[in-house]
Amino acid sequence: MSVVHPQTKRRIRQSLRRLIKLLCAIVLISLAPGHAISVMAPPFDITGFSVSGSTATLTWNGGNGPFQIQSAPTAQGPFTNLGSPVDAQTTQVAASGSPTFYRVVAEQIARYQVTFEAVWSPATHPINYPDDAHWSGLVGGTHNGSVTFWELDAFATTGIKNMAEFGSQSALLQEVSVAIEIGAAQTQLSGGGISGGSGSVSLTFDVSRDFPLVTLTSMIAPSPDWFIGVNGKSLLENNHWVDSKVVPLYLHDAGTDAGPSYASPNQPQFPFAPITRISGFPALVNSEQKTFGTFTFTRIRD
Repeated sequence: MSVVHPQTKRRIRQSLRRLIKLLCAIVLISLAPGHAISVMAPPFDITGFSVSGSTATLTWNGGNGPFQIQSAPTAQGPFTNLGSPVDAQTTQVAASGSPTFYRVVAEQIARYQVTFEAVWSPATHPINYPDDAHWSGLVGGTHNGSVTFWELDAFATTGIKNMAEFGSQSALLQEVSVAIEIGAAQTQLSGGGISGGSGSVSLTFDVSRDFPLVTLTSMIAPSPDWFIGVNGKSLLENNHWVDSKVVPLYLHDAGTDAGPSYASPNQPQFPFAPITRISGFPALVNSEQKTFGTFTFTRIRD
């Protein structure tokens, strides 16, 4: 009769617990020497996997595309993308000579329309309402969590300063471009403005699971350096793309111009003050904090 040492028993129990956690997170199917394929979640059904020379062919059913194939040296990852997303439910990838784990990620890319519905009028914000009220063109980008283009209590970048003071898009788009080059962002967003204080404008764009965050801004004009926007708004919640999201828009001060009213002459602020949400004029109306509209993000399904 053999006896298992207590320390060995503990190691076995620890290994079993790790295995159970792994199986709950990912289903592994060993299909060929040195290769495995994983299904991230129902309703995926892997129907085929074969290796011919240096090429592996994967086939599956279920789920919604586009699909992204990923690989990793271990089941725990880290997983990296193989090529671009595909719409078909079969693909070929280069087969590695070393043990490799593959997985299929559904809905890698989602398409959205964002509608900026501006609500700014003599009725909603009556104090000193300007005759030439308008909104500058929407500007921003899609990105991941490794970059931030603006946030409360931080200092404005040149891109945010130029957007908030002049309605200019170019500097902020250049900042997004730099982020794209270093792998922190995916797409520049540039849209139209609104010719009056109230009205709407829409913009259509794609996001991916690697870059699910949206930053988007617009200058309220005329103004010293005031703007509305979202910073790093995720359209991916609980690992699913949201069908619709409505975001109320409050007015912010970029902290780069000290002018107190809509049509104040330029009063450059040095040093810059941090970006803040405006709690007084013109957002405070009859002791109530007023928004200036909404962003509505709506998923577009083909």
